[in-house]
Amino acid sequence: MEDFSLPGKIDYHITESFLLPHIAGTAYPHQVGNILLVGISGGFMEAFLGFGTVSSIRSGILAARAIATNSPFDGLVKKLDQEMRRSVRIREALNTMRNADYDRLVSLGTLPIIKQINYNTNIPILNVAGSVLELVRKSVDLTEKSILPPSPKIS
Repeated sequence: MEDFSLPGKIDYHITESFLLPHIAGTAYPHQVGNILLVGISGGFMEAFLGFGTVSSIRSGILAARAIATNSPFDGLVKKLDQEMRRSVRIREALNTMRNADYDRLVSLGTLPIIKQINYNTNIPILNVAGSVLELVRKSVDLTEKSILPPSPKIS
């Protein structure tokens, strides 16, 4: 049987290659005087996969609400900020994994019980995973591997 996943003999030469580091984190505070940090500048980027469109739009909507209602922006974005922190925790865990670890993770995701939970319940798997990793981070010193500053003390 012929393998169609590989192209025929293509003669090519790599002229240049480079890696760009990807660093994600959060910003605090999200409001400094009358300046509201929204989108990526406010740390509203999904570090798990590197996307930020939806969370950026959400932070913009919350900024508009803060302005319209004269409410503190940091209070309105608290839940969104927690989601971003969970995303960073998942990214931190993935950054420490080797190929064998990824293989185990994929195998775990194909277990019938995990599929059942994922497809037939409303349990937010990534939120739960991020929360667990947040608890682990508090009990284990990961400061040298972390891409986030310590959680701010919000009063």
